[in-house]
Amino acid sequence: MNNVFIGANSIILPNVRIGSNVIVAAGSVVTKDVCDGVIVAGVPARVIGKFNDVYLKRIQESISQGKYSRQQRIDNLWKNFIEQRNK
Repeated sequence: MNNVFIGANSIILPNVRIGSNVIVAAGSVVTKDVCDGVIVAGVPARVIGKFNDVYLKRIQESISQGKYSRQQRIDNLWKNFIEQRNK
């Protein structure tokens, strides 16, 4: 689906569906479908967190450092994500 990050040396078995906004940690073996908005890791891969928690944490860190307004930081995160995905 959309906005998926798959770490290095991960294995996704055939006929496995990975939802939107998912992070698959490096070296994971995904044996079952992964629902939207989660982070999975391990062998076999299991849910270890939520995508939005990491996203919001990074926004809060940027705001606390006074780098950007909240909306500017959100826009920059998505811009960087899309640029990296298209490489």
